[in-house]
Amino acid sequence: MSVLIKPAIALTCLIGLSLAAIALINIYGSVDLSLLFQNQFLMPALIVQLLASTLFVLAWKLLLKNPGGVQLSWQETSSHIGVTLLGKYIPGKIWGLMGRGVLLSNRAIDNGNIANLLILDQALTFSSGIFVLIAALLLLQTVIWSLALIPLLYFGFRLLVVIYPWVARQCFRLVAKGLAQTGKSVDDFQINEVNPGSLILVFLVYLLHWILTGIALSLLVLPLLSQQPVDAIILIVAAIPAAMLTGFVALWAPGGIGVREVVMLGILSIGMPVETAGVIAIVYRFVCILVDIVIGGIAIAYFTRNDIVGFLPKA
Repeated sequence: MSVLIKPAIALTCLIGLSLAAIALINIYGSVDLSLLFQNQFLMPALIVQLLASTLFVLAWKLLLKNPGGVQLSWQETSSHIGVTLLGKYIPGKIWGLMGRGVLLSNRAIDNGNIANLLILDQALTFSSGIFVLIAALLLLQTVIWSLALIPLLYFGFRLLVVIYPWVARQCFRLVAKGLAQTGKSVDDFQINEVNPGSLILVFLVYLLHWILTGIALSLLVLPLLSQQPVDAIILIVAAIPAAMLTGFVALWAPGGIGVREVVMLGILSIGMPVETAGVIAIVYRFVCILVDIVIGGIAIAYFTRNDIVGFLPKA
């Protein structure tokens, strides 16, 4: 499929750059990378990462069901996430979301509902990630400040519901522009009222996804966290949403290349040597590539079997 050429090229380049960086660190650095291959927590890390990825799919599945009113199989829901993961390797980042839109339109869902679902998903993803980032950084200072965020979470979620119409209007401009590239329109788009009760569960699922992703990476690199491992794990939990969301906002960088690593390096360097932080950032890049390939593969299988193409720009 020609639409896969650009993501494949980007993935290949990222793998090559990551391997080159690891080789340089191994030659000139002081970090013992062999510890990573002797890690007894490798299997638990894999299990936790699998659970975190499953929660990512589950959040979209729940959002589709309520308020979307759409019940999809796990494979079809996973294919929606897969196209998003593949689409982020194409500059502009909007193509992954547009892929979801095309898949939903094949289910005879009106474009207005599609736009609302896409915007709500991004709002919940970003708000939950930002909350985890802030909570983790405060936890490094004092547990009391971190616990104080619990009531703030409630009011913050209520605020998100209030400002959602404004957020939706801003995001809609991007959605409309992307759908125009596929020959579709969203003239019937209306900003729906948001029921907090139907979205809080999705928000909490995303929240747990971010935390488990951080724990999975922490288990993977645990042999490198010899000094103050608890603080290091908290930093990793904080760095992941910051890096991922910043990488997504950086529309010019396929897969957030460079941007994600710099953000992770900056946050992790607060509590660990720069060299160790760099290794962890590169390891996380490998983890992301693996997840993208696996879930993207599910999407490709689904597209091929159902003959669904044309949601991404031609190579």
